[in-house]
Amino acid sequence: MPAVQNTFKAELIKHHYHKLELRVTGDVTEPTTGWKVSLERAVPQGINPKILLLKLVEVKPTGIAGDVVTTHHVKYDENPAQVEYTQVTIEGMFTIDVHHVAHA
Repeated sequence: MPAVQNTFKAELIKHHYHKLELRVTGDVTEPTTGWKVSLERAVPQGINPKILLLKLVEVKPTGIAGDVVTTHHVKYDENPAQVEYTQVTIEGMFTIDVHHVAHA
């Protein structure tokens, strides 16, 4: 089952001394229990350095799994951010804009 696009957000957080941190979060729904789900930096990256490419890694359960649709909250952090990104693409699924946030 796919990542739930409307739950995904990407934030570029500005810390003290102009240090930037990128945080991407969202929900992924799987058909049964027991799945391992994560976001990883895609290799290779695309030609535009301001668009970060992430890969959704989904590992099926190896044993018996409950027949219950399960939602996983996934997170990717890059601290410090390598670039001041404008967008994040979850490969093969969708692209979201990066929002700037001041550190609280």
